[in-house]
Amino acid sequence: LSPEQEEVITEYCNAIFSSGADTEEFFYRLGLKKTDRYWLVHKNVFESKEIAGKIRINIASFEKWYANQIKYHKVTGEEPGKELKSWSYSVKEVADLLGVDDYLVYELLKKNQMEAVIVDYWKVVETIEYFCKRL
Repeated sequence: LSPEQEEVITEYCNAIFSSGADTEEFFYRLGLKKTDRYWLVHKNVFESKEIAGKIRINIASFEKWYANQIKYHKVTGEEPGKELKSWSYSVKEVADLLGVDDYLVYELLKKNQMEAVIVDYWKVVETIEYFCKRL
């Protein structure tokens, strides 16, 4: 392609993916090193596209992913997992609410007496209402 054609195509792609930003901007926000950058993009944890040789990330999908994970933190200080915390409790939170040791909660999970999901290699209890029904 000629430089002019490439420029037109790039502008068109950027307009289509206008809610996105360059990966460097997002990874700077998270303070990530190259290995984590590679893993996140190639595991498709959020929507990304290659446009004119650069990978761009959709802001809305990035923010949704950020709100449902607890491992990575933005350098701006915004707390991760806001959406996740609205529908789940950590094992520690359940133990504190019930006044028991974490070990007991893990035992209940192990014996399938409580349901949990894995988020970033951490177990979270889906809802406290579900747990209370089991008591």
